[in-house]
Amino acid sequence: MLAYGFASCEAWVARRPPGVRITSGRTASGPLLLLEEAQGEDALFRLCAATDRGQRCTGAERSRIASLVRDLESSAPRADATLLNGNWRLLYASEPSVYRSSPFFWAFKQALAGSATPVAIPGGGVQPGDALAEAIYAITDGIPFYNLGAVYQIISGVCGVDTMCEVEYEEGTAPSDGAVDADEPSDGTSDRSAFATATSGSAGVGSLVSRVELSVPLFGLLQPAKSIMTTTSTLVEVPSAEEAAPLEFTVGIETTEAMENTLTLPLPSFPSGNALELVAQGSSQVKMLTTFLSDELRIARPVLSLNGAEADGGLFIYARSREAI
Repeated sequence: MLAYGFASCEAWVARRPPGVRITSGRTASGPLLLLEEAQGEDALFRLCAATDRGQRCTGAERSRIASLVRDLESSAPRADATLLNGNWRLLYASEPSVYRSSPFFWAFKQALAGSATPVAIPGGGVQPGDALAEAIYAITDGIPFYNLGAVYQIISGVCGVDTMCEVEYEEGTAPSDGAVDADEPSDGTSDRSAFATATSGSAGVGSLVSRVELSVPLFGLLQPAKSIMTTTSTLVEVPSAEEAAPLEFTVGIETTEAMENTLTLPLPSFPSGNALELVAQGSSQVKMLTTFLSDELRIARPVLSLNGAEADGGLFIYARSREAI
């Protein structure tokens, strides 16, 4: 029996979950194996996957996720911003619903800053005098019979301020280097504004497309009605002299559109950025911090401007996706 117990232990050690470390110890009765809790990216992946993107999360799980995030952020070097380019699937949202990972809802909260709800929202935890945006979100969250599927952020065109990036031009529009033949060396008269633009972050604007899959069951029918809500935004990096500072971007909301929509008649692209500006000037521009970035994991923290002060916009964790979208 004892031999069987050791054999079983060895087998478990061989197939233990990634990131779980094993150390040895000793008690009064003999040696003991001690299991240390998984750390780092692997642990965060596994825990987020078990909490339905943070929507079915116990207090202990939320605290553990926050602790893992702080550990990653505290040891993260300044990242290469070009790693942002790609498709990112939402793993975790600290907010009550995953649709709030869309920058549109960050900007919407800015636009309505200073406006309060006159009524409570039953079941939404919103009382009279609370922020109007939170009341609207609570009403949306309480709508029955809809499901939120995969949530993505698709980032492209980011050229880091610390990285030399190749600048693409339409045919015939590239600046001249003074050479008249492809084999002739440059004579040094090249227009350097393209290089300055690519490395200063002042132009060469990137793009962020937020994509939220929505479905509504149609009782009695086999297929639910579906829609993919997308918000397209610009991304401009804000340079920082601090070596270990998080990557900071200004997200500029442009348009919102319902794609592949079977819920209603097809809807045209809506200039949501302009609409937000009509409500409150400057509200369509949101600060987004990337506090950790690797080949596989991204941690984003929006910073909202509410009544002249900066406020936490939540915690959002993404995994790089290599699936076709």
